[in-house]
Amino acid sequence: MHDEDYLNFLNKANEIDVQNSNGSKRLQLKSLDQSVEIPEALQQATLDAYYISDTDEPFVPVVLKVKDGMPDEISFAKLVNHPEPTNAEVQIMDTNKWDPHGQYKKIIDTVKEVVQNEEIRVYQIFLSNITSEYWLVGIKEESLLGVKAMAVES
Repeated sequence: MHDEDYLNFLNKANEIDVQNSNGSKRLQLKSLDQSVEIPEALQQATLDAYYISDTDEPFVPVVLKVKDGMPDEISFAKLVNHPEPTNAEVQIMDTNKWDPHGQYKKIIDTVKEVVQNEEIRVYQIFLSNITSEYWLVGIKEESLLGVKAMAVES
């Protein structure tokens, strides 16, 4: 593969457009509710943190209001405004399964510190056959706090 072909491949991977059910626009999941304050520790932790996959994507803060603790798969899809929450493909896993080699220990520890709790989860929500988002979150009071990052895994 020539350098130019490889660059075109990388650029195309970075431009993957996820279509919603009517095919009209890119799917954007909600990660911040209106009028919420992002904890300083999450802001700092996401400044230079990237999820490594076929493309390296930045982690971004998550602050969403919740009422009934950690959501199940359908409740999570509704919370992040998935257009078809009952059909969304969501997997819940613990941090050891998501990060078996400790590559993201710093970001995991930051989320635990922010929620002041050891109970954090990883939600993987599939956006297409090669793209998904990983949400590393926990509950503090009535807020779902943490980070998310997109993964492209072909």
